[in-house]
Amino acid sequence: MIDAHDRPFRVVRNHTLERMILDEHGKEVEEQFDVVKSSNYIRRSMNTGNEPLLYGVSNMYVAIEGNTLRLQATFVDGDVKERTFHVPIEK
Repeated sequence: MIDAHDRPFRVVRNHTLERMILDEHGKEVEEQFDVVKSSNYIRRSMNTGNEPLLYGVSNMYVAIEGNTLRLQATFVDGDVKERTFHVPIEK
């Protein structure tokens, strides 16, 4: 499956994201998954299985502030990395 468009992920609820993808027949379908912290890594969790996204993480902070999604990861070596993303607000 591939991304159907350059549409960003949409936050559905706490730690759950969704996006549009193309299935094996070229039809647009909605994909929903959770972003979860497990032991020392962050993974994408779906009903079809899990996919590690980032290793060596001791702590993860996620916040939505207005139309901004803020992610902060603290790694096991103490290094801290932070990213912010624009999140469209659907009405």
